[in-house]
Amino acid sequence: MAEAPRRTENELQKSILTEIKEFADGIGPEELMQRCEIVKEDLLRNVNLLLKMQKIKMLKQGGKPLFKIVDPGDRTVGMSQKELLVHQLIEDAGSLGIWQRELRIQVSKDIVSTELTKIMKNFMNRGIAKEVKSVMEPKKKLYMLSYITPDRSLTGGVWYNEADFDKEFVNAMSLVCADYCIARGREAKLNHPHDFLERVKASCVSEAELLEHIVKCKVSQVTLQVKDVECLMQALVFDGKVQILMAGGAVTPVKDRQGRAISAGMKIYRAVETHLPANGLTQSPCGVCPVFKFCNVGAPISPESCTYLRDWLD
Repeated sequence: MAEAPRRTENELQKSILTEIKEFADGIGPEELMQRCEIVKEDLLRNVNLLLKMQKIKMLKQGGKPLFKIVDPGDRTVGMSQKELLVHQLIEDAGSLGIWQRELRIQVSKDIVSTELTKIMKNFMNRGIAKEVKSVMEPKKKLYMLSYITPDRSLTGGVWYNEADFDKEFVNAMSLVCADYCIARGREAKLNHPHDFLERVKASCVSEAELLEHIVKCKVSQVTLQVKDVECLMQALVFDGKVQILMAGGAVTPVKDRQGRAISAGMKIYRAVETHLPANGLTQSPCGVCPVFKFCNVGAPISPESCTYLRDWLD
């Protein structure tokens, strides 16, 4: 039986390209070798030629190589193998990005530090990659592809402006939320002066209702979401200005003011009622001091030697 004629290099390359085109997510070398009915040496030689001609590119998935057809509009066209390796690592990092130190470690076997610096500078000049500041580690370099939006865990969300906490914006939005809760409490007190349960229900507000109020007031140029309002309300709870209730109890409403259903387990809020007006004595350490009656000028316990009073006055 006569042997099949040996295929030329061009025929082998056409066969390889045809098979790779069938796999949009890439194909591994073992499967490619079987589908092309080609020996390992011929496969490696022609794959390397196709890589140099930028007709295919090699990716890594789970530590294993994959081959894909190069899209003519792909910005990786014309990149060297080292640049492709760096690009792949940054792309795999997605919206969380990759730290400069981690990138340097992963490419250390193939690319020296100075060469990596040149590659990253070239990527940023061409708009392929960008450097992102993390609110957790603002002094460390973090890279990601230029078209990717950084994850909120890196940017801090709407409460940060270029990795700096926007205290004025947070305080302004907190004041709007607190004032709305107080106004609802006053209205509930007027409408239900003798019915405590109904007064509590009427004074409760949901996060969606607060967000709607912020949008209606046009006090924010930034688009906020319900989870942003939740952050504001948690801070107000810690400050003792509002209290949090879980919907579904006897004193919680089943619908908000706009008629939206409030499901059991949802967080709702109401302003904290101050029953006694604050005065200087109750706010000072003296108002809660357990040895107040022993405190006298010149005595072992005295105002002039009290560290708590000194700290409060400062």
